[in-house]
Amino acid sequence: MAWRVHKFGGTSVANAECLMNVKSIIEDHLLRADLSLAVVVSAMGGKPKVTDMLLDVVSAAAAHESEKMGALLGQIRKKHFDALEGLELLPVEVREQIRRQIERDLEDVGNLLRAVGVMRASTPQIAELVSGFGETWSARILTALLVAAGHEFAYVDARDVLSVECGDARGDRCGAVVWSDSQRKLDALVSRHGGCSSSGRPLQLVITGYIASTVDGAPTTLKRDGSDYSASIFGKLLSAAEVHIWTDVDGVLSADPRRVPEAFSLEEVTYEEAMELAYFGAKVLHPKTMTPCVEANIPLYIRNTFNPTGRGTRIGSSKELARKSMMAGFTTVDDVAVINVCGTGMLGVPGVVFTAAGALRNAQVSVRLIAQSSSEMSIALAIDAKRADEAKKALDEAYDRQLRSGEIAAVEIVKPCAIIAAVAQSLTTDAPGRFYDSLGRCGIPLVASAQGCDERNLSAVVHARDARRALRAVHSAFLGHNVVALALIGAGFNGGHLLDAIAEAERMLLARFNVKLRVCALVNADVMVLAEPDETQTTTTTTTTTTEGGEGDIDLTNWRSRLKTATTESDFDALVAHLERYRAWVPNLVVVDTSYSLAVAEQHSTWLRHQFHVINANTRALAGPLDLFEQILKARDAAGPICYLSEACVGGGLPVIDTLRNLVLGGDTVRHVECVISASMSFIFSLVSTAALATAKNGHAPTKNGHAFSKNGHGRPLNDDDADPPKPVRFRDAVKRAWVMGLLENEPFLDISGQDAATKLLALGRELGLALEPQHIRSEPVDGLREILAAENTDPQQPNVESFRQQYLSWRRGLRSLGDCDVCGDEDAAEHWLPPETHERAVAIAGGEIASAPSPSSERVSKPPRGQHARLFGWSAVESYDARSLDEGYSRAEASGRVLPISEKTLDAIDEAVHARVEAAHANGKVLRYVGRIDVATGDVEVKLEDVDPSHAFAQLSGPELCVRFFTERYRAIPLTVNGPLFAAGMASGVFSELLRVVRHCSGHDRPYHLQLRRTRSMSRLESF
Repeated sequence: MAWRVHKFGGTSVANAECLMNVKSIIEDHLLRADLSLAVVVSAMGGKPKVTDMLLDVVSAAAAHESEKMGALLGQIRKKHFDALEGLELLPVEVREQIRRQIERDLEDVGNLLRAVGVMRASTPQIAELVSGFGETWSARILTALLVAAGHEFAYVDARDVLSVECGDARGDRCGAVVWSDSQRKLDALVSRHGGCSSSGRPLQLVITGYIASTVDGAPTTLKRDGSDYSASIFGKLLSAAEVHIWTDVDGVLSADPRRVPEAFSLEEVTYEEAMELAYFGAKVLHPKTMTPCVEANIPLYIRNTFNPTGRGTRIGSSKELARKSMMAGFTTVDDVAVINVCGTGMLGVPGVVFTAAGALRNAQVSVRLIAQSSSEMSIALAIDAKRADEAKKALDEAYDRQLRSGEIAAVEIVKPCAIIAAVAQSLTTDAPGRFYDSLGRCGIPLVASAQGCDERNLSAVVHARDARRALRAVHSAFLGHNVVALALIGAGFNGGHLLDAIAEAERMLLARFNVKLRVCALVNADVMVLAEPDETQTTTTTTTTTTEGGEGDIDLTNWRSRLKTATTESDFDALVAHLERYRAWVPNLVVVDTSYSLAVAEQHSTWLRHQFHVINANTRALAGPLDLFEQILKARDAAGPICYLSEACVGGGLPVIDTLRNLVLGGDTVRHVECVISASMSFIFSLVSTAALATAKNGHAPTKNGHAFSKNGHGRPLNDDDADPPKPVRFRDAVKRAWVMGLLENEPFLDISGQDAATKLLALGRELGLALEPQHIRSEPVDGLREILAAENTDPQQPNVESFRQQYLSWRRGLRSLGDCDVCGDEDAAEHWLPPETHERAVAIAGGEIASAPSPSSERVSKPPRGQHARLFGWSAVESYDARSLDEGYSRAEASGRVLPISEKTLDAIDEAVHARVEAAHANGKVLRYVGRIDVATGDVEVKLEDVDPSHAFAQLSGPELCVRFFTERYRAIPLTVNGPLFAAGMASGVFSELLRVVRHCSGHDRPYHLQLRRTRSMSRLESF
């Protein structure tokens, strides 16, 4: 006779609805095969559980708490009677019969409780007798329900079949099964039924779980998890083909879903893996539950009563394992303490570990993990944190002589801790490396670690505060995907482009890097949006879900509206506290700074100390005060595996700093650097001074390739397409075009005075190891600017009061008019773009009307965005528009009051001076370029307008191109050159590239796209010859 055992836990039979669901599952299995079913049933679960209430009522009786005792008995009665009332399929007389049986049993329980009350004490035997009534009631109800549905099931009280040895005196261990006696009783029961039902169909049984009898016939239980154990025992006794454990989860999960939302149900695990997972706290099965099935090689299935069509998890022999993944799952043991015993006197002394183990054994303290250094000078023992003080006392006594003599330095307690365990049938050679590497990449320190000699287990002890993060990190490394959380500082133009890029790259990040990127914080000048992680995640029948907000990621489809309606004031301390809370759920955190604020730059070292990855696009961090830069470097070096990337500060989307670092890491030595590092000045002088104009002046035929912004991959010419010779562009018109395209800073004097280029050179010089301060940079403004400012008795940093006053107010009015555009999601966004120091300087110089204007907060962090004007006029890329469009755009800007914040008089004067310089250069066959140079040996750094030969690489620049040339020991005659355009969202592109580097670092691996070779027609033609 072929048997199949099904066991239903307390949640599966908690009420009438659940019981009807169980009936449907059983009926489905009756239809599938001509098998005999043995259905093992737990007591009714839910809240509260019947077994718990029965044990509590015994405790209440012993404490003489009659009121509590009566209330508990009333709850037990009501729970079962409500279930009977809800089972409309049951005939009325059957319901009454079961009610009367329950009442008689409760009366017997009451008599026992009165005896307990008289004695004011309970015995284990009484507690076991009383607690076993729950299974008898639920089994009777289910049997009646199945019979009422037309099926022939027999009720079996397991106490009439299962015989166990008496437990020990404390009653906290289940007695061993007396297999011969139990088999004899079960065979007799089956024989009484003739091996089949009265109709001749296969015999079907409903059996009480949890309860049994001693060899003397006294009622007892199989203790906690006894119902699962009962199912396994009956599976062995019946020689069942399968044992199905029905519960409220989809099977054995790869990790605790409350800590790892990405956890999933494993299709199969081996007996050994399941036992390891169970030992380390996984809610699977108790190890003893599986023992009978392991001995009889019967596969166990863990399935979900509320998702009966789910496959569940098969637990079986390793010979039948077909799982692709090496790792079975991960789990944690919480509330752990580590006892460290260390000292030089332990070196080579035999019996040290034996002494520790003996002391803890005598103190009845169980050791969960033990690790000893190979030098024999330290031992780490992981124990239950509640027993830590007892364990230390025992060890202090055991090592009293060694402690007094100094042979052992100390016996120390480290708590609270947790054990992170990885379980596999057989660990591959790379498993330990991946396991520890995943923890190291997240900056999670280890307290102790150990590997099982059977290669089934890797265990790491971590601080309790890191447990959740560590579990997610190792799970992601083997079975899931990594989650990287991002906090963005400065959600303006560049920040907005970055968020859009992240939203578009979601699938690529998961496919290539195995990473999900979540935005957990947006911070602007005045407000911030913080998405709190949800700690009330619940597991449904098929997936792990969360309440609103999920893991705390901000929806990137409506981030602008969220930022616009935000009311939380920006606060860096609050942000750090938020990220620390968030890190408990997410292993890796990245802070991206796209602002232009010194106040934000000062936070970088704090973020690094908190082990947050930092991507810096804030030039003030690299080119600010030298002590701030050194402070950041020190924090970066101390941060270990944490990344600090700042490529976007110098080259935008071009790999300038990365190229420099690769040269140095490759053993090369940089001698000097020359560059055109300002995109605005490159654009302006590629218009006013072209190679074609220079050669034309010297009698050479012009070429179309000499056009500024020529058709060499950078779009249409900004001069007329086929002009011959090319028409010159005056400096004033080029500046206006650069303003419209968003290439200029909102304070254009920073560009044409060389301050913008000098700032980038300062950052690049520091990357070369030079301790530079701003005053070390020799910055030469364009021709005419110095003379004009000198005539006004000022300099580029201190302009004429009245002139500056008019320009400043015009500038602010223009910025206010830009507030309508959807950049920061704030109608006052333009105010946020203004650097606070500029406003303060304006007040100091001009006072009056400026002083009454609202001052930007010192905490405002959104940089005056490049490219904003281009976006305003509906342009998405600088490569695509010709001179006429730009000139028309500036005319529209003037009509709208969005004027260039330089007076026409000043601009004309500069234009005349520059034009004269251009003519002189062209007469000599040269072109003008704004060039920066760094001499590493002498530390000389300068940026100035230079005459350049038309054949020089700088002369070939067209449009807003950058060009950096590294002269090194290896590249002496021909430098290593980084060259490319800075487009509107160039900085955002650079930041996104660095974000991918951090993602790759966090994930620990890259899944490159497969190279697919293809054949073309030309190949076929060549092959035919």
